[in-house]
Amino acid sequence: MDSGGKLKPELRQSQPDPGQAATVPLRDPELVLQDYTLVQRLILREESAWHEFVTSYDRLIQQRIRATCTEVGMSPGQSEIASEICAEVYASLVARNMESLKQFSGRSRISTWLFVVVRRIALRHLARLRRLPVSNELDLSDLIPEQ
Repeated sequence: MDSGGKLKPELRQSQPDPGQAATVPLRDPELVLQDYTLVQRLILREESAWHEFVTSYDRLIQQRIRATCTEVGMSPGQSEIASEICAEVYASLVARNMESLKQFSGRSRISTWLFVVVRRIALRHLARLRRLPVSNELDLSDLIPEQ
């Protein structure tokens, strides 16, 4: 715990098994701490933190949305869909008093955490789109249970 009562992220680096070659470099504790500090600043609603976050991670968010669209066979070229998903990502980060940001524990880089969060939100959004009727007309009889 730091002097402000906040939990610090886990900074211990995992050591490779002596019998195996290390295939993944150990993460840099300083970068993990920087990410954790940024998230804490976001939770405190520091305007400069939001600017830093958007500047640093908006491109990653957009790329992950396009990749997820492609992964499920939907065209990421429909900018309105990508914009809707992007808005949903940002909304989910601040929803319920920043609950999802508070879930970031600092065990990974924020980019890794965002990769997972964005993909999950995009998949849920795309699944909802697939369930919607194709035409613009909504047949209300589909919504009324048969008796």
